[in-house]
Amino acid sequence: MASISQFSPEVRFLLTICCCILIFGGLGGVAGGLYRYKCNFFPCISRWRDFIIFFLSGSVCAFGVAILCSGICSIFDKNNTFSLGLYVVGLSLVSGFFSMRIIPHLGNKLEEEINAVNQRVTEAEKKREMATEYNKLISIATTTLATKNPTDVQYAISCISQDISSYRWDRTLNIYLGRLYRCQSDFDNAILTLRKFISEKHKNNTTESQVDKEALAAAYFNISCYHTLKINQCPQERKRLLNEAGEALKQAMNLSPNIRETALIDEDLTTFREERPDFFEKNE
Repeated sequence: MASISQFSPEVRFLLTICCCILIFGGLGGVAGGLYRYKCNFFPCISRWRDFIIFFLSGSVCAFGVAILCSGICSIFDKNNTFSLGLYVVGLSLVSGFFSMRIIPHLGNKLEEEINAVNQRVTEAEKKREMATEYNKLISIATTTLATKNPTDVQYAISCISQDISSYRWDRTLNIYLGRLYRCQSDFDNAILTLRKFISEKHKNNTTESQVDKEALAAAYFNISCYHTLKINQCPQERKRLLNEAGEALKQAMNLSPNIRETALIDEDLTTFREERPDFFEKNE
């Protein structure tokens, strides 16, 4: 292997300058690392691996800065070695020192971008899973409501009730759950389900658009129906249930006037129409 003495003076000079840049840049990196992490979050400053990382970061940064600032060929004038030495040492130390501010900053930016991408991927995956689960629950509900088999009804209620807290804002699933409770003549839970749906819509301020108003109107209409149907179970509460049904129906018609036509012919409200024949006249 050829020794360094066999190279030309120019090459030896170039190698000497490069070594100076790398060594003093590394020392600057170590100094920058100690300054940056001495009172911050760096817990293991005494490990040799940390010093090596500081040293290499400073060396690479110093070498790059030296090339960018002047160009190797233009600064290597061996006729003025003292000035050149000061220039190389000073530039290397400063570049190495600030490498521990530049490199972590770039690393943090890269880490932020990676975290942002991972977060978007996680959110997309979560939405996909929720969509799959939602479609499954809707399928269970529609199939069960078509057959109304008592065993299937109980199973559907169990499945939907377990996850309904994630879909309190959803009109379809909450109305379906109310209808499933109705299949069991459990009007209290049917009403409670829709009351929670209405409360969730108001809590999240999703009541202004026409779609939201139609959803709320449908919920109030079903509540009115369930209060009316419950009269046969609790005739002693007839007056209260009629009042509750009337209030809910009034809310529904205020939100969606077209519901009035449905209320005039819906079989679930037969008892209410018979008991309150003047209701629709007062609320025209």
